This record gives sequence, structure tokens and C-alpha cells, in this order.
Amino acid sequence: MEEREREIRELRRRRSEQQDDEDEALRQAEERNRELEDEIENVRGLLEDNMDEIDRLKEKLKAKCVPDAALRSSTHVTPAPAPRGARFNQNMMH
Repeated sequence: MEEREREIRELRRRRSEQQDDEDEALRQAEERNRELEDEIENVRGLLEDNMDEIDRLKEKLKAKCVPDAALRSSTHVTPAPAPRGARFNQNMMH
């Protein structure tokens, strides 16, 4: 009888330790999950900032290019040839 009680106590102790280990693993996983969610939010904010900057630069480019094109078409003057390499850069923008 005493041996059975000792076995039961040992089983309860092991179960308790196992539960503690599982609780610790769960706690660590939840903590890591919170860290990753924070990182995702930071990256999302950076992406939004980058998209805003891209939109701003597109608008700036449009504003710069449209008046030049309107000026050329209204004066009917043939523009001078672009400097070497400029045509490549212009094609890259489109």
C-alpha cells in the first residue's frame, strides 16, 4: 500500500512538472507572438509611409512633366535632342 501511495505521489509530481513545462512553453509562445505582432505593425507602418512617399513623388513627377509637355505642344517647337543617357532615364520612368 505504501509503495502504491509513493507511485501515485510520483505520478502527480511528474504530471505537475509536465503541466509547468507546458505552461512555460505556452507563455513563451504567446510572448513571441506578441513580439511578432509588434514587428508586423511596425513594418506595416513603414510600408504605408513608403507608399505615401511613392505617391508624393509620382505627383511631383506628373506636375513637372505635364507643364513641360504642355509648353512644347503650345509653342510647336521641336525640342532639342536629349543628352546622351537622358532618353534611357526617361524610358525607365515610364
